[in-house]
Parts: sequence; structure tokens; C-alpha cells
Amino acid sequence: MIGAGAVGSAVATLLADQGRDVLLAGPALATDASRVAAGMIAPLSEAALDPASRDAASVLSAGALAWPAFAERFGIPLRACGGLLLSPSPQVGAVQPGEQVSLDFAQSLAPFLQRWDGSIRWLPDERAVDAEAALRRLGAQFTRRGGGRIDATLHPAADGTWQYAGGRIVARQTVIAMGQGSETLAGVAAELAVLTPIRGQILRTVPGVVPPGAPFVRGPGAYVAPQADGAVMIGATMEADIRSLTPSHETSQALMAAAATFAPGLETAGMTVRVGLRASTPDALPLVGPSRRAGLLLATGLRRNGWLLAPLVAGLIADYLAGKDPGPLARRLDPQRFERL
Repeated sequence: MIGAGAVGSAVATLLADQGRDVLLAGPALATDASRVAAGMIAPLSEAALDPASRDAASVLSAGALAWPAFAERFGIPLRACGGLLLSPSPQVGAVQPGEQVSLDFAQSLAPFLQRWDGSIRWLPDERAVDAEAALRRLGAQFTRRGGGRIDATLHPAADGTWQYAGGRIVARQTVIAMGQGSETLAGVAAELAVLTPIRGQILRTVPGVVPPGAPFVRGPGAYVAPQADGAVMIGATMEADIRSLTPSHETSQALMAAAATFAPGLETAGMTVRVGLRASTPDALPLVGPSRRAGLLLATGLRRNGWLLAPLVAGLIADYLAGKDPGPLARRLDPQRFERL
């Protein structure tokens, strides 16, 4: 398993739980998108606010449905926090998710929501995980099930093995789940050449700013996502084809300005800035399944939905490796689908 973010860790842990001999390889970088993420398991608000995700709504919903059993199986805290979706005004004739609620009702759930003159929709079934805590839990569960770990970057060799500074690895099956950076392995798996980077910048406040069980609030230009320690994540940008990991002061200001339209009290909280890189495909759906190259499977290109889709992707990869029918979603996520266009 190459890639130790949300998807790679989820796949590796599930396979180890099924009794497979799994080696998880890849450095745990602070700039990994999985570690920078706010951890929202929010298919309805994601599809409503992100135009590129609307055609993927059924995939996102399937990802969310896979989470409760996965979280229980591996002891990952899954917060049933719900979400509030803000829009400037109700969209006439459009089907909107959730229930229309008043500002007073929304404030009773999320006290940091201080003002909003437009539409507010309550999505009680949206959930969240704390990204870094979930990665730690998956790592512990993987190790407990006998999984091996190499904190190193692997490089393909001409003889079909994988090399790193400490030696080489011979694997019967390899799963590439690196996210951003996977395209550098297009010489091994040609399907990876379609991936492009999306830079994301996000802010995190100090702990104790909001009630830790509060719902996240997603509005035009920004979201505010409470974490288990009472900090909030304010984000996140989607900057296509940008690979720089240097935080931008102007971008931070723009995020704070967008959040301040509904949660102005947060602008005085202490902040840290995080930047991560994601990988995206032309149709905004991930590459999940076998490559044309024998013995190689892909689980990458999840764009901004790595945490949301991680259990679903893990289940699909496990089915492929077991020779089972991966189900009706498999064709939509087939890594070879762009060759058919």
C-alpha cells in the first residue's frame, strides 16, 4: 500500500483486518491533504456547494453510508454533529437538501453563527471526524492487526520491485493511494497521468473557541467546522494546478472575510495556517480499481473528499482483491474510464 493518508490507511487497515499481509509505505507529511482536512462527512452540503461534486452526489452519499460501520469496526469517533448550509436566498424551483430553519434555531445549535439574512438549511445526518485523531486510530488498528509500516518514499524499479533507502519490496499486489503526487508514477500506471493538483489552504483556531459538539456551518466562500477540542477549521480553498505549499496571507484574509459574514466572532481567535495538496481527475471522481498493469490497483484522485470516501474506497479495493463483484459504482470509478472517451 503506497500512501499513508486517509485512503491508504483505511484500505490498509481493512485489508489487515481481513487477514491479509499488508505493508503500508509512505511518509506521514504535515502537508498531506488528509491531515490538513476538516474531516466533514457531508455529502449533501458538499454536492450543494461544490459544482464539480453535483454529478457525484450518489457516490458521495454511498461514501457517507459506509462510515458508521467502518467507524464502529475500527473505533473511530464519528460525530453526529449535523450541518448548517447557508445560501443568500432560497433557490426558487431548486431542490434543496435538509430542512429550512430560522436563525434562532440555527444559533441554538451553533452559537458562533451570529448573523445571516438568507436561507439556512439544517442537515441533521451530516457527520464529522477529527482528521489527525482518525489517522492515529487507523494507524494503531493497522499495527494491532499485524500490518507493517515503512515511513519512506518508494520508487519503482525496472524489475517490477519497489525501492527505498532501506532496501526493496517485492509485492504480489500494489495499491497506489498517494493522492497528490500519484501522477509521478504514471510511468508505472498510465491512468495516473490524468491527475492534476488542487491546493487547499485552511485555518485552525486555538482549542476551546466553540462547543465541540456543534454542527459545522457552510456558507458562500467558507465553512466553519468545529473539532473535538473546541477549535474550528475555517476553509478551505480550491486552487487548481497550484503546487506551492507556502501559505498566502491574502488567502487567509479572504477566508476570514468570508467566514465573518456569518461568524464574525472568530476573527479574534488565535489562528494557524495549513496548506495541503489534493489530486483531482477530469470528472471529479476518484480512480478506484485495477490498472491496466497487472498486479496494480489505484485508489487516488479523491479531490476534496478523501475522508468522506475513504471507507467506501477501502471496501471496493478489498472486493477487487478478493475477486468479488465491487458493485454498481465500480464502473463510474474505474481508473481506465478515460481511455474509453
